[in-house]
Formats: sequence, structure tokens, C-alpha cells
Amino acid sequence: MIESCTGKMTAIVEGENPGENKPGTVEAMKSLIAEYQKKSESETITQKEVKRMAIELEEKFNKLLYKKNPQVFDMAGMVSAGAGWDFAPNQVVFAKDKLTITNLGASTIGTNTRVEPQTIYKFRIKTDILNRGSWYGFALRAQNSPTAVAWGGNPQYLAIVKKDTIEAQVWGGPKNIVNEYPNTFLKDGEEAEVEISTLDQEDGTSIISRAGAAVILSLFKKAP
Repeated sequence: MIESCTGKMTAIVEGENPGENKPGTVEAMKSLIAEYQKKSESETITQKEVKRMAIELEEKFNKLLYKKNPQVFDMAGMVSAGAGWDFAPNQVVFAKDKLTITNLGASTIGTNTRVEPQTIYKFRIKTDILNRGSWYGFALRAQNSPTAVAWGGNPQYLAIVKKDTIEAQVWGGPKNIVNEYPNTFLKDGEEAEVEISTLDQEDGTSIISRAGAAVILSLFKKAP
């Protein structure tokens, strides 16, 4: 594990630009590796302790590795390509830079793209269903799954958009409404730019979504 971490460290780029690691990351990694190198050289260490320390080192190293300046990923390119999406047949139409959901029943559409830490996913949305009493939602799945779609029993963080309210929810087990906001941002017939992201903090992860400059979802998952 020490060799693996040392190899990853050589590719680190520090700076203030999007996607770069924060200044001081390499020094922190060197100190962490040196600490575990010293522990591993103990004459009394057991194989069981070596395995435990390898797991600890990887977890601590990855926290530093993924602590990057946020970068923006515009999903328009994925929509234009029409590839990498999971949805039921005859429910979605791709045309130029737009996708249209044609079946308002239990329609779901998901992307196979892995959600990267410290990345803000941006897309534009326009609907005509809220005034008819319907709702829609968008979500980030909390863990890997055989299917790309985030609904069903897959743990996830999501915003449920209704005519007058936006609900911040956590799914996985009992559905849990964490926050509720007045919906003054996403209206029928109006195109809006939406962002959703996972941003690492010192003691956990923030899940944030915005419509324009307004926060419409804010959740925090404390580190175990």
C-alpha cells in the first residue's frame, strides 16, 4: 500500500485551479506515508496489524487525494451524444442537445458516468408538468449499483420538485425528507440552469444543488 500511495503522489498537481489538489497536499501525504512506514518497521508487528494499517493508510490517503478544488462538468455534451444513459424503451427522445422524457408515468433516466468527488454537475431543465400536479426529481446515487437509474432501493440524495415546494430527501431504507424549500426557482415553461455536486469537507461530504444562484438542496453526510 505504501508503494501504491507513493506512486499516486507523483501525479498530484497542487494549485488553486479547478481539479487541482489544494496546496500542501503532497507534504501531508509524505508525512502520512512516513508515519505508516515507521509503524510497519516495528519488530513486533503482526500480519493482522499490517493489514489493518494498510486499510487505515488507504482511507487517510484517499481523503487527501480527493480533496481538490471543485471543477464544473457540463452535462450538455453527454446529452448531445445520447450515449451512456440507462432508461426504459420508448420513454426518452434525444434530439440535438436536448433529451425529452415522453412517458410521465414512472419514467426514470440515469447516466452510467461515475460521480467524481469535488465536481459540480451542470445541466439545463425545462418542464410542463408541475401545473398538472405532477413532480420530478434529480438525484445522486450514494453507492454503486448494477443499474444506472437512481430510484428504487438504491441509496441516494435527491431533490423532489413540486409546483410550490422543493424537498431535499435521502433515500435508502425509509424515505426521509430532510429539508423543504419554497419553489420560486423551477417553474413550468421556464428553462433553468441546475447544478448538483458532492464536495468533501473536513468531517464529511456536502451534497448541494442550485438553480441559478439559489440553493435548492443542501445535505451533509458526516464521515464515519
